[in-house]
Amino acid sequence: MGLLAAAALLLWQCVPDRFEIADPDDWQPAFGIPIVNTTVSVRDILEDFDTENILQTGADGRLTIVYEDQLRVDVSYDPPIPANIPFPIAEKEQNAVFDPPGNLRFDLIRLKSGQLRYNVPNDQPEQVDFSLTLENLTLDGEPFTLSLSLPAASGGQPGRAQGTLPLAGYELRLGDEIRTVYSAFLSSDGSPVDLPLILLELQNMDFSYAEGYFGSFPVSVATDSITYDFLEEWEAGDVEFLEPQFRFTFQHTFGAPISMRADTLDMLTYRSGLVEINNAQLDN
Repeated sequence: MGLLAAAALLLWQCVPDRFEIADPDDWQPAFGIPIVNTTVSVRDILEDFDTENILQTGADGRLTIVYEDQLRVDVSYDPPIPANIPFPIAEKEQNAVFDPPGNLRFDLIRLKSGQLRYNVPNDQPEQVDFSLTLENLTLDGEPFTLSLSLPAASGGQPGRAQGTLPLAGYELRLGDEIRTVYSAFLSSDGSPVDLPLILLELQNMDFSYAEGYFGSFPVSVATDSITYDFLEEWEAGDVEFLEPQFRFTFQHTFGAPISMRADTLDMLTYRSGLVEINNAQLDN
């Protein structure tokens, strides 16, 4: 008991009554305390590097990266619309068949220039009042009409009225038939008469818009590329895509159906360089 008391007294006397604490600049603590408890998805990682493009996640968790690009095509092909179309008229009400070359079809032609040349004979010995309606040629929805006073025949030769009229702004519809209706009356008493063959011709036509079938022709597109740069700012580490797939969606504004055939489709990769992509669907 005496020894234990002596030992306790000795220990107490060894404990200093004042502690020396080092300057904070000399501290070198090492603490392992977690400050964040979270989970990170692949989308979260990639979204930080997606500055201009669209990331989509499907119901199955598949990640889709959407890129868009535009290819501009200069088309040097002009539809083979005839500049001149004759319309001989032999009857007062006539449905003339229009037969374009080949298998072409001209449903609608909006004219920005052109003329209608007319030559209307009169074999009557007196003046005739003449009126013509060309139903396939319209302006603001109203059919083209022509009204003339035909001079009398003289010296065995028919009298004639002839000239040209401008057609800018007119719409011409050329289906299977071209319908014309005319009337002719003697100016003196209004008696109806028949006239010899009337000649009409659409001349020097140029169009601003056309609908129909104009045949097929090739349109070449210059080689272009799309850069998939969603990892452009990636600094370290690897990202590996399992079962990658490409889906191409094409839109065009040419105003006519287009069949596309890709001659080449290559991919320039970081590790493997240029990789040629072969697929039968590229030719279909």
